[in-house]
Amino acid sequence: MKCMISQPTFLPWIGWFDLVEQADLIILYNTAQFSKQSWQQRNRIRTIRGLEYLTVPVKTSGRFGQKIIDVDISQIDFEEYFKNKLKDAYSNAPFFKPVMDDLQNKLPDLLVSRKLSHLNEGLIKFCCEWLNINTQFIRASDLNIDGQRGEYLAKICEAFNCDEYISTEGAEKYLIEDYKFFEQKKISVKIYKYDHPVYSQLIEPFMPYASVIDLIMMYGHRSKEVMQKAQRYTHAITI
Repeated sequence: MKCMISQPTFLPWIGWFDLVEQADLIILYNTAQFSKQSWQQRNRIRTIRGLEYLTVPVKTSGRFGQKIIDVDISQIDFEEYFKNKLKDAYSNAPFFKPVMDDLQNKLPDLLVSRKLSHLNEGLIKFCCEWLNINTQFIRASDLNIDGQRGEYLAKICEAFNCDEYISTEGAEKYLIEDYKFFEQKKISVKIYKYDHPVYSQLIEPFMPYASVIDLIMMYGHRSKEVMQKAQRYTHAITI
């Protein structure tokens, strides 16, 4: 059984969702420390100006060290701002209307708590529906597990009887350093690299590494086909 543990970031890129599809279980690490101006609160969409950040304004004053789960959205009219930014960028996209109709139905519930983690988790599941990904999600905040870095990840895998932990190449360095915690529990660690596919965008030239919403606006429920056309490279960590 494969486990992926990741922070609930804002509208992640295609490669993140491709890794989600490879997993049997996703732990949303919402108890990690919040990092201002990171992927936790922003991502990029394709506009006539290039790749432009779409950011969720949050409260940070006097809240140093707060966890993602505790972060509050600060902009009262964020829903309208969010919808307008997507409309400006994608109103001419082939699947703009069905995607936006679906999103507008879901947004009020995702914003009722005014919590960043609630919004991010809901948008992740929204995108999974359009990508036809059915991987199970569990929040770290619902688990009674402690520890640091690799020790913590290995404990989670063990708790759910996962014998394989999968991650992106960005985490490889510290996973090598902490590999002993996985080895002790007989859990293999696999690193995935994803080569971004080229697909039709509203504006040329093609610019990779936008939020997955860019792909969904262009391909709707066929987005998964495009995502799966990319090359994947996998290797196991060994010491």
